[in-house]
Amino acid sequence: MSVLHYDTYSGSYLLGIGVHLYQYSDCQIKLLAKCGDPPPVIEEKKEVEQKTEENGKEEKSDKKEKILRAEGRPFITGIATCDECIAVISNNKVVETFDRTFQKQASTVAIKRPTSVQVTKSHVIISDKAGDAYSYTLTLVDQKYLLGHVSVVMDMVITPDHKFLVTCDRDEKIRVSHYPNCYNIESYLLGHEEYVFRIMLLSPNLLLSVGGDQKVFVWDLPSTTLLQTLCTDNDDVTKLHGDVTSVTYSSPYLLLCRT
Repeated sequence: MSVLHYDTYSGSYLLGIGVHLYQYSDCQIKLLAKCGDPPPVIEEKKEVEQKTEENGKEEKSDKKEKILRAEGRPFITGIATCDECIAVISNNKVVETFDRTFQKQASTVAIKRPTSVQVTKSHVIISDKAGDAYSYTLTLVDQKYLLGHVSVVMDMVITPDHKFLVTCDRDEKIRVSHYPNCYNIESYLLGHEEYVFRIMLLSPNLLLSVGGDQKVFVWDLPSTTLLQTLCTDNDDVTKLHGDVTSVTYSSPYLLLCRT
């Protein structure tokens, strides 16, 4: 599986292949970092007071906190960038941030397997297979719940003004929520006949979506209007074959990685 992301800060493409993060620029490819290594696990015992069933008295005992552990074979599944840092998620639930020299700054293990990642100047936003989205600070602490879907959240994007968080799921829906108060839903974009697994912004007001129905839509976000259908099942020339693993846009080119 490969993940492609256009980094507007450096004007280059970031490519995730397996556990390795590469940079492609001027027909040259450079290895930047190895990802997916979980942070060291430190199990801390906390002394707590518990009432025994026999005498009802409070007695001190040791209780271990629940530890989140990496699971599965690591490979990069998502990349996001801002002017300050790069955020990377991996299949084994590991979330990492790197500075602009590609030195690792922080890492943590997500509650559930992440499906997509976004990053702002102050927060890393993660969606997962449980249908939830939550944010961390750039140091990957202070987790905050943002929103939940009934089904798996497949992808998400945040608008450049950071006012809206757009999410898509396995139930054919695209949801536009106010950020950071994501309980306040602005609108839905409905039109796909199967799951929506990739979305991205072509401009502040234009959203592109890719569905399991083999259709690529372009939406006007403010009016929730479907403007154009780029690919359909009925067109043998432009019909998509295989799942799209990542979508990136660098005007005037739209690049899709497929299985």
